[in-house]
Amino acid sequence: MDRNGDGKVDLEEVAAYYNGLIKDGTGDQMVDSAVTVGVQAIDTDGDDKISREEFTAFYKINPREPVKNIDAIFDKLDLDKDGFLTKDELAKLWKQFYFSTNPNDPGKVFI
Repeated sequence: MDRNGDGKVDLEEVAAYYNGLIKDGTGDQMVDSAVTVGVQAIDTDGDDKISREEFTAFYKINPREPVKNIDAIFDKLDLDKDGFLTKDELAKLWKQFYFSTNPNDPGKVFI
């Protein structure tokens, strides 16, 4: 990512990195792999999706600062409002988080 070799990564270099992922298609592969691993880690009942309860339990054991408004965050991420986060929804949300320039996209909820 440090394209000029100065030992630092500036905003231009980050933008170039993500633009490269979009152009060569590796961004989709990266997101799909991350979603698969994430679902496997959070989905405790093995149904290949994340329930509100699994989502809440994950954030309660997360060692970072406690997440506030977990239910509101889940509701925003649950794009089809069926009470679960599916791999398709999570892939769409991660792509919004990393690649979208729209600050109102649901994938930007953690920014």
